[in-house]
Amino acid sequence: MPGFLRKTVIFLAFVFCVIFAAPAAYAACCDAGSYGSGKGCTACPAPFNNSNNVGKVCPNTTINSCYLTLPSGYYYNGKSGAVEVCPTGYTCPGGATVYYGETGQIGRTANCNLINRDKNPPNGMSMSLVPELYKKTGSTAWYSDDTCTTQQTTPTNIPTYSGYICTGFYTEESGGTRVIDQNGNLLSWYASQPTYIYAQWIKPIVTVSLNNQSATTAGSTAVYERYNTGIYLDAAATSQQMTTSTNHITLPTRTGYTFGGYYTGTNGTGTQLINASGYITNSFTTTRFTADTTIYAKWSPNTYTVTFKSGDITIGTQTFTYGTAQNLTALADLSNVSALPEYLLRTTSGATNLWRFKGWTTNNNSTTTSYANGTSVNNLSSTNGGVVTLYGVWQRTLYYQRFSSATATNWTTGANTQYYKGNTSVSNLSLPALVAHTTYGWNPVGWVT
Repeated sequence: MPGFLRKTVIFLAFVFCVIFAAPAAYAACCDAGSYGSGKGCTACPAPFNNSNNVGKVCPNTTINSCYLTLPSGYYYNGKSGAVEVCPTGYTCPGGATVYYGETGQIGRTANCNLINRDKNPPNGMSMSLVPELYKKTGSTAWYSDDTCTTQQTTPTNIPTYSGYICTGFYTEESGGTRVIDQNGNLLSWYASQPTYIYAQWIKPIVTVSLNNQSATTAGSTAVYERYNTGIYLDAAATSQQMTTSTNHITLPTRTGYTFGGYYTGTNGTGTQLINASGYITNSFTTTRFTADTTIYAKWSPNTYTVTFKSGDITIGTQTFTYGTAQNLTALADLSNVSALPEYLLRTTSGATNLWRFKGWTTNNNSTTTSYANGTSVNNLSSTNGGVVTLYGVWQRTLYYQRFSSATATNWTTGANTQYYKGNTSVSNLSLPALVAHTTYGWNPVGWVT
């Protein structure tokens, strides 16, 4: 190898060692109080006198790995960058780890927490400020000073707003837990940090509309709730206060149905607020609604009974529900149909004629049927527990023959229709009269078998 080339290779090898092997000379150079600055080890700045850099390559660590552990009774003030004595009104238990570069107040907990009251007024209207209150961490007591030394035991002031009532202060703008009631009474509640509580508002009189759900006659259309006072029949909510036994609503009616009261949901779902007699229930005796609302009537279809008779004898019954179509019980299903007499009478063709069931009538003296056997019917009665009586009608047609000439070679035929309604014995039914043929001296003898 030429001399100049050999020198070049040696030079490059030296450079490689300098560049790539140099860090190994201080790969674990940083102790517990320093960090790797990229040029070696640098002591952590006070008060961050600890680091987690032991055993790490110095160029790969930063000053932010320096930390301190707070002693009991002290906290870290991120504004001044110093460890300071725990101030009055705070607890500083110590033991917290703070890394270089962190901000804020670390390691202290306020013993006296500011409770900001947000008026949260309707429609965003501005209102005068309400004085703040304070709560000590771990205590349900309220205080009027920022050191939590003067306990507030009397009701605080409540904001007012035209046309509305403040129901108190809550932990949320809507819903949440009420911590101050509408009279300013301070309720039992814990707060472990400064927080906001919010006023909530309602209209003083709420209209509760009564949806009668397709009633035939409407009855009362609304009742009125005065906040924290009661439920009224009059819109001014000043008289006719309702109770569970006085001042009921005017009941709605619906043909074929029975009223079951008013509920928060449709079809009898939810909570019943007005019962079937029109009085409010215990669920509606205290303040319930904060805005106009609607409650809904419950209706149950009536049931009635159809009684089937043969004259004065009951031969069957059937239960129906209003609004639901159902087939009348077929006569063949009734127990004593076979008891009906069957007269056999010969016709000119030799056929047999029996009593045939024609259908049902609502009038026991009628031979005209109202409903066919087994037909579908609906709403025969709208009365709950009502009874509808239907009477069976049977019919037969008797055919007769008589001579029409002296030679007896021709016959004259005729027919007579008879009905059996159960109220007349078949044995008393008259057979059709046969007229004498006086011209030829023929006299009727009777019916042949």
